[in-house]
Amino acid sequence: MLRLLGVSLFAIFLCSCSTQQADSANSKIVHDLIKDPLTEDETVEVLDQSAKNWFYGSGLGDTAFKVGTSVIFPPVLFVWLTDAGLQVTGTGSVSIKSVLPEETSETIIQNYQAVVSVPGKVTSIVAGKEFRDREKGEAIIKNVLNNHENPKDLSDV
Repeated sequence: MLRLLGVSLFAIFLCSCSTQQADSANSKIVHDLIKDPLTEDETVEVLDQSAKNWFYGSGLGDTAFKVGTSVIFPPVLFVWLTDAGLQVTGTGSVSIKSVLPEETSETIIQNYQAVVSVPGKVTSIVAGKEFRDREKGEAIIKNVLNNHENPKDLSDV
């Protein structure tokens, strides 16, 4: 058990050493929101759309996969927690693209997305909503944030 913990900590160390640079587009959004915070209604809208993106997208399946895998193989939890910490700090995340050749990693990512999107597709069908892939979800959130930057003038209506 101690040896497994040592190997896991070493894997975390290697993952944290191979981080990417911070995403300047996301940094700009964060800086803009610090200068001009969202109103309460806009914050509720962003949270609502984010929850729908998770529930009607691949987030539900991704979470179920990670929790299930962590229960079956606990050391993987350390890697995912480190990756989440890297994402929160804005330095990027450790992905399979940085380890494997491009063609192989794309195949693995497509297969993974096909598996983890099943719960989101089921819930979206049951709820009568449209499935939200990553691109659609990001577009919805960007639309809400763009409305914050360029509010519609309701006095002309």
